[in-house]
Amino acid sequence: MPTFNVPLRRFKDLLRLLMKYDFSWYSFFRPQFADAETGRMMKESGCKAVFAGLEAADDTILANMNKRAKVDQYRRGIEQLKKNDIHVHANFIVGFPGETEATARKIARFIDEMEIDFCEICPWIYLPSTPIAKRAKEFGIQGMGGNWRHNTMTSHEAQHLAHDLAQAQTSAIHNGVRGKAWMEFMLYANGFSRDETRLAIGTFNRLLGQDVRREDLISGEACADLRAILHRHAFPKPTGL
Repeated sequence: MPTFNVPLRRFKDLLRLLMKYDFSWYSFFRPQFADAETGRMMKESGCKAVFAGLEAADDTILANMNKRAKVDQYRRGIEQLKKNDIHVHANFIVGFPGETEATARKIARFIDEMEIDFCEICPWIYLPSTPIAKRAKEFGIQGMGGNWRHNTMTSHEAQHLAHDLAQAQTSAIHNGVRGKAWMEFMLYANGFSRDETRLAIGTFNRLLGQDVRREDLISGEACADLRAILHRHAFPKPTGL
C-alpha cells in the first residue's frame, strides 16, 4: 500500500485512471498535500480509508523530523478526507528529539479536535543509522533502541506519556491489534462499517491481557455485540481450501 499522493499532480492523474474501475482501495497518505479536489476525487475513485503517518502535532517537532509539514496543513487535509467519508488512521510518535511534555500533549488534543477514527501513539525508537543521528550532539542524544535520553526527555518518560495520551484522547480507538491499520482496512473491505470496525477493535482492546477461558469469552457480554456483527458478515474463505 504505497504513499502515492506525492506529487499531487501525478496523484490526481492516477485518481482519474482509478475512477474508470469499480473497486475500493486503501493507502498510506500524506494529508498535507490534500485539497478539496483531491478529497472528492479520492472518494469517486473508491478510497475508503488511509493510514496517515502524522507523527507529531507540533510544528517544531515536525521540523525536527524533517516532515516538511505544518499542523495546519494536516488539519486542512484531514478535513477534506472527512468531508468525503474517508476514514483516517493516524500514527504518532512520542519522544523525538526536542519533544517535551507540552508538545506531546498536543497529540491528544489534535486527535479529539479532528475526530480521528483510529490512532496509534508509540514511543520513539532511536536508531543511530537514521538521519537524526547526525544531530545527536545538538540534542544530547544518548543510548539507542528503546533505551535513550536526550536534552528534553527520556525513553521512560516517553513510554509513560504515550500510554497517557492514548488514554487521554476520547475520539479515536487506539489500535493495539497486531497489524494495526491493516486490520481496520481488512474489516472495511469485508463490509464492516466505521462503527462496527471501531467496536471490533475496541472489544479487542478491552479484553487484551485478560486471563479469560474461551468458553467464558464466547458467552460473555463483552463479546455479545461483536458476535452479532460477525454473524452479519460473511468473510471470504482462504484460497486453496
